[in-house]
Amino acid sequence: MYKNQTILDQLYFVLVLFFSFIILIVDSVLPIQTLPALAYNLIVLLSAFLFHQRKYLYFTAAIGAAFVIIGLFVSPGESTFTLKNESIRIVSGLFVFGTALVCDKFLKYRNRAENLELETSILEKSNEQLEQFAFVASHDLQEPLRKIINFSEILNKELKPTLNDDHKKYFTFLVEASVRMRQLIQDLLEFSRAGNVDLEYKKTNLNDLVQNALNKLQLSIQENNVQVHVDKLPTVLCSPVFMEQVFQNLISNAIKYKKPNVSPVIHIQSKQHKIFWEIQVTDNGIGIPPESRIKVFEIFKRLHRKEKFKGTGIGLSICKRIIQRHGGKIWVESKKEQGSQFKFTLPK
Repeated sequence: MYKNQTILDQLYFVLVLFFSFIILIVDSVLPIQTLPALAYNLIVLLSAFLFHQRKYLYFTAAIGAAFVIIGLFVSPGESTFTLKNESIRIVSGLFVFGTALVCDKFLKYRNRAENLELETSILEKSNEQLEQFAFVASHDLQEPLRKIINFSEILNKELKPTLNDDHKKYFTFLVEASVRMRQLIQDLLEFSRAGNVDLEYKKTNLNDLVQNALNKLQLSIQENNVQVHVDKLPTVLCSPVFMEQVFQNLISNAIKYKKPNVSPVIHIQSKQHKIFWEIQVTDNGIGIPPESRIKVFEIFKRLHRKEKFKGTGIGLSICKRIIQRHGGKIWVESKKEQGSQFKFTLPK
């Protein structure tokens, strides 16, 4: 690609030389002072659109400026140099270089934009391939992992009378690690699905989605004596399935990261802005340190040891991806030990 572009630049440069000589010949015939300068400037401007290498642009400008000065000697009626004639020629030559400098700026911005577009295209393709790999790999890994868990439990049950304490501990570690791996794979599938599956948008009352999420979390809510207060939420254009998942993840996190011996209290409300809705999910949990408020949305980023809080560190990454695909943004406002307030926006 780059080799072909260099050949094209060289071809354009040969054409520039050809047309420059044509203009010089015309300049030697017609006693019009401003005509050659105008013609060379047009060539420089055209070169800025044709060339991809800046050196050719400056070669073109140098040729134009030189030929403008040469025209002083060959133009009819200029055998005697006058201050007027010399001034016109010098100003014309400088003007050609000035045009080249302006075009050079254009070339730099154009090349930068083309490079950025190329890098963006490569990155998007790489991300797409990575997500496809994650989906296929995660999907194919589930079946053998399911067999590992099932046969481990069967062996543990059948051999239990003959196992010593250490052997029982090993089987427990094996099953727990397998279950954690299965959860990680399922979360990876959800993360990939949140970025690849086409969203079906329709007008949806967010109160209905919150209620669905609460129904799915009913057992956890009862076990932890959770109080949930839901204000009147708006009706927005969204994907009901994925938006319900956002509420379910945020409510589930509010329950999981509760303070010891303190019943969780969750408040869900909305705030209307000019062009978007702001949804707020507030809890009275352990909170998030200010330095970690961005990190919590990164995939696999955990703030606590898995022994203390179970999870894979993907839930908030899924929420972020879903909200971004809806044209909004999500963030958290929190202080350690003072609860968290997750906020996200949705277009009206």
